[in-house]
Amino acid sequence: MPFWLIVVIFIAATVGASLLAARRPRGRDVKPSALGDFDFPTAEEGRPIPVVFGTVKISAPNVIWYGDLKSDAIRKDGQTIGFKYSVGIQMALCHGPVDDVIALLAGEDDKQVFFTKTVVNGGGGQEDYRKLDVNQPNLFGGERDGKEGGIVGRFDFYRGIATQTASSYLTPFQGSLTPPYHGLCHVVARRPYLGTSQYIKKLSWVVRYQPSNLGLTTQQTQIQHDANPAEILYVLKTNPIFGLGENPATINTSSFAAAGATLATERMGMSLLIESKNSAQKFIDDILQHIDGVLYTDTQTGLCNLALARDDYDEASLLELTDADLVEPAELSRGSWSEMLNEIKVEYSRSNGINRFERGIEQAHEAALHAVQGERITETIELHGFTRADLAQAAATRELRAASFPLLKGTLKVNRRAWPLRIGQVFRLTSKYVGEEWREPRGSATSLRAGSIQETGSGSAWTNLTNAQRLDDLDAETLIHFPDNTQSKRLELTDLRLRGIPLGVQIDAIEVQLRYKIPQGNPRWKAQLLLNGAPIGNELTLGVAQDSNYATVIFGGPNATLPALSDWGVTPSAAQLRDATFGVAITAEDALSTQDTEFDLDAAAPVTVYWSRPAQIQTLAPASASSVNLFGSGVAWSDPANALASDDARATAVLGPGSGLSQSRTENLRLRFAASPPVDSQIARIALALERSVIQGATPPNRTVNEDNTIRLYANGAPLGPDKKEVAAWPATDAVKTYEWKGADLAGITPEVLAASDFSADVGAFSSDTSTGETCTARVDHAALTVEWRVKAAASVIMRVGPIRYGRLEDGTIEIDCVEDIFAHVEEPVFDNPAAGDSGWLDPIDPPIDPLDPVDDDGLLLLEAPFHLANSIEILVAAQRRDGSSSSYEVWSDEGDGFYPSNEVPSFCPTGRLAANYDKETDALDATGFTVQSGRDLDKLVSTDAAGRIRGDNLAVLRDANGEEEWMSWQTLTDNGDGTFTFSNVVRGVFDTRPLDHLSGAMVYFVSSGPRGSTGLAHAGVSRVAPFTETQTVDIKALPRNPKGVLAIGGTTEKTVVLVERANKPYPPGNVQINGERFPASITGDAVVTWAHRNRFELRRQNRVAQQDEGNIGSPEGTYTFEVYLDGVIVPARTQTGLTGTTATYTAAQRAADDPGGTAMVSFKIYDNRAVAPPPLYDPPPADDSPPGGGYEFIQS
Repeated sequence: MPFWLIVVIFIAATVGASLLAARRPRGRDVKPSALGDFDFPTAEEGRPIPVVFGTVKISAPNVIWYGDLKSDAIRKDGQTIGFKYSVGIQMALCHGPVDDVIALLAGEDDKQVFFTKTVVNGGGGQEDYRKLDVNQPNLFGGERDGKEGGIVGRFDFYRGIATQTASSYLTPFQGSLTPPYHGLCHVVARRPYLGTSQYIKKLSWVVRYQPSNLGLTTQQTQIQHDANPAEILYVLKTNPIFGLGENPATINTSSFAAAGATLATERMGMSLLIESKNSAQKFIDDILQHIDGVLYTDTQTGLCNLALARDDYDEASLLELTDADLVEPAELSRGSWSEMLNEIKVEYSRSNGINRFERGIEQAHEAALHAVQGERITETIELHGFTRADLAQAAATRELRAASFPLLKGTLKVNRRAWPLRIGQVFRLTSKYVGEEWREPRGSATSLRAGSIQETGSGSAWTNLTNAQRLDDLDAETLIHFPDNTQSKRLELTDLRLRGIPLGVQIDAIEVQLRYKIPQGNPRWKAQLLLNGAPIGNELTLGVAQDSNYATVIFGGPNATLPALSDWGVTPSAAQLRDATFGVAITAEDALSTQDTEFDLDAAAPVTVYWSRPAQIQTLAPASASSVNLFGSGVAWSDPANALASDDARATAVLGPGSGLSQSRTENLRLRFAASPPVDSQIARIALALERSVIQGATPPNRTVNEDNTIRLYANGAPLGPDKKEVAAWPATDAVKTYEWKGADLAGITPEVLAASDFSADVGAFSSDTSTGETCTARVDHAALTVEWRVKAAASVIMRVGPIRYGRLEDGTIEIDCVEDIFAHVEEPVFDNPAAGDSGWLDPIDPPIDPLDPVDDDGLLLLEAPFHLANSIEILVAAQRRDGSSSSYEVWSDEGDGFYPSNEVPSFCPTGRLAANYDKETDALDATGFTVQSGRDLDKLVSTDAAGRIRGDNLAVLRDANGEEEWMSWQTLTDNGDGTFTFSNVVRGVFDTRPLDHLSGAMVYFVSSGPRGSTGLAHAGVSRVAPFTETQTVDIKALPRNPKGVLAIGGTTEKTVVLVERANKPYPPGNVQINGERFPASITGDAVVTWAHRNRFELRRQNRVAQQDEGNIGSPEGTYTFEVYLDGVIVPARTQTGLTGTTATYTAAQRAADDPGGTAMVSFKIYDNRAVAPPPLYDPPPADDSPPGGGYEFIQS
């Protein structure tokens, strides 16, 4: 009998048929509705109980009891115009236990119902339930005619834990046998006020469950607001109520934990609401598709294992199966390009984990394949467990990689060597059924980019570190001070994985080109190659490059200035260079210099690795040597056998008139070799290395052996390939010169020809100088011939195991369904070895760039949210985008226990810098506005109308030189066509801010454009999904994400926010004037200061911002305090408190007494003062009983 994931529990509910009564007309005859008149959102007997993971919205919980109705008349002008309804309700949410309740949403538009939460313990001191107090009487418009009231009252949230007890509220109605509902997350509404309509608003509950059973850390189980998929799978496998009920002893928890750690590193969390009847296996399969994983039972241990398909293996250590292991011919096939997809769309459930739950779509597109196919071929995949755009985008890219290439797939029947393989693992298949390929004897692989960067040491920090990762004339820089001869600085560019290197080859040389300059100073800058963090080879001292040009140095390699790789003591393998950490360190330290020095690094690239296959290379000394006459009479080479070895015993030829010839082209030195490449090979290269020199004449013009010396290959007397000639005179001392035949030079040269009985290379010497009677002597000390060949071999491919059938013991056959592994197929680009800066290739995608501007340290706006935008204590985060490819950014917070990923913001903030000073002394509605330059992402912004300006649809934030912020609401955007943009019709100093002076160059953050709706600011986010509950200091970093990955946590600097409960504080007064003017130039006589009320609750109720020159808006929350300052110092005797009006006076006589000289600057401060703050999440109380509370200062000078 199969297990079912959703167990249908028929709760004996007391819910009867709801009577859908029509609305009653308002007026003198209005009567209250009876209990049967109410339409509850859902009251269904036999409805499945959902299962939740992560953070989900339960849109319509099942009402399993309601009653205890109360109605209170609403009277106006002596008439009853309606009723306020309060009713008790019990709602079943989901299987428990859950971790917490996050939010309550009401109505079809999901209005957030704010509450204060208190944990209530039972008699044993353990948690019973969580009490939620709500006070939002105006949520649906209040008691005004035509509105539907709000919600006020108490809700008891039971998490479904073992210690919860029966509700004391329900017992009088349901009897003494009222159950505690262990294992059921439910809510008991204790007759709260729910509005003025019998049509009860839909109540949706946002709950969170992040299981932790695998021994992972809190940060690994809580992936932002999502749960770790490995933890979800474990619960579904083992839970006996709604899962498969498997014994935990049958699960290899270490494999689940390892997968969970990987998923946490990838930030791949999931949130699921499972509320349909289906088998557990169906949902398990769905999760595995999300994470690209597989579950399998290990035949040796019998335990269930979780494995992820990742690029996390070492190809060199993989099991290799060959044709010798095949029991039957392989059944393999590839699809055609016409069958491939060029676009994948992923549909996911976009969520902020609080009050936004909506459908989202991300896509990946293969433009090249689209061009070949001539049309979009698309498939949509549903991955509703993902709640973040970056995960959906990564999944779309992952699926498209496999769907856009015709991967090899099929079935293999092999012997028992395949026994160790398990589902999801990879192996190497080398077989003629894969294909055949020519294997080159030598090759090279080049990487143009460093993978990661670290810096250490004293001295100035390196700036623009990512600029060291590519050739583009944008430098990473550091400045080091040497006044005390103690400082040093080190930069490491590491993680250079070169996937173009075949496995099993011999590494011959490594070449790294450093492109740098030293604009000032001359310390001993050095460079050192690293393998797994340890130095290899010798340290190279870098030369001075103080002009505008870059200098290039080369390690290793054919043109190396350092010893050969064989002399380094450590020779890395191909596998190490492919998968280990390889890089270069740059260090400055000097005990002698007393001057500062700067070092600018453009790139440590390209990095080229040269490799070879020794089995396909044959290097031969001459088997014999002789002097032969091929070109007419001449002087024979003496002692030709001396050319067989490098021993300073040389074969010689005397040339010139002194030899009896006025012009001599002598007999050649014939060097015979016994080459033996395989007969089925293909010749790739022939090279003759010749150690030669010349003894010149004693007097000028010094006879030499010149450029017409000819080297020619012969077989059985017939010449092979083109002649090779010197391009310069032979040297005076022995030196080796290599002559190469490759490519078209090898036409007609086969293994059979090279195996001929008389294969040779002939060396000729020639002198054309007849001006003297002197002679010169050509000498050859040694020669060596290298022959390299290609061999045809069975092609090799990395395959990933699918279903595997181990067969019967006596059969000895294992049957494997497998597919080519996409990670092994899609290699990193492999390039020829260009000179530094000459490749012409630039990667179109940079690594993510730190949003902080390196000069002004801005680009990341952090501030506590004003009340108009947040009922609770929240930190707003807005980051600029400094690269062209980042799509979102992770927010990492340190609240005292170290940094953790607290949220992800899906949109960057458009920014610009003021093109001129923007003074505070503008009209309250500034028609002229301000102009910005150096804009980023300003194409996201759109103009609005006057109504949108009043609503505050388009918001901008600036900070003055002292760090104080000003919010503005703007209406019109104008592109000036010269790279600048003007923003006009600007409302200055909205919310709880005031107009300020802003300097040219100040950063402007355009945090919102267009109606905000329920999704908050369009171009900003919050630091974490859960509001703060107390004042504290928080450090925050923003880490951009693009297709290259996420900026490293060490790649940016934190910024700090000190929380002051801003959303709890009154707004400052507005329309502050002195003697009837907002900005008087001078005052004669008394200073009469006037102002206007600014009630924050009334402004938000009207969904608008206030202009500074408007009159009263609402009433003050408390009383006003008026203070006088002289040159910034308060004058206590002039402080006025408890003011209820909107005026205060500072007389001329008071000024004369306080400042007889009359030179001090006078400032006034007026603020709405409360002694006790109301609960931050409550609606405002009526104006006639406003409680006193704390203040928020507003300064008007």
